[in-house]
Amino acid sequence: MTLTTGESTAVSATALHAATRQVISHAAEDLWPDQQIMLGQECPSVTSYVCRLTVDGEELIAKYSWLGTSLVSILRGAGGTWAGCRKPRARTFTAPIC
Repeated sequence: MTLTTGESTAVSATALHAATRQVISHAAEDLWPDQQIMLGQECPSVTSYVCRLTVDGEELIAKYSWLGTSLVSILRGAGGTWAGCRKPRARTFTAPIC
């Protein structure tokens, strides 16, 4: 599965990918500050970005959603510009459900 469609995109798939991994990495570091964390392979889903991560040898799954809409919609500009997509998320942080 790829993040892009045959159409040109309003938001860069590369920027979306990098920013999402950064958000997941920072959240994991905040949740487990004294643990060894390794981000693994990612798997874009229909509505969110899913990434495997390992925390002190335990494999977990991280899931992150931009604006609660599909990744394809974000890429096509449904959430506005890239700056517009990032702004609401800068104020939001949710902890995992354990």
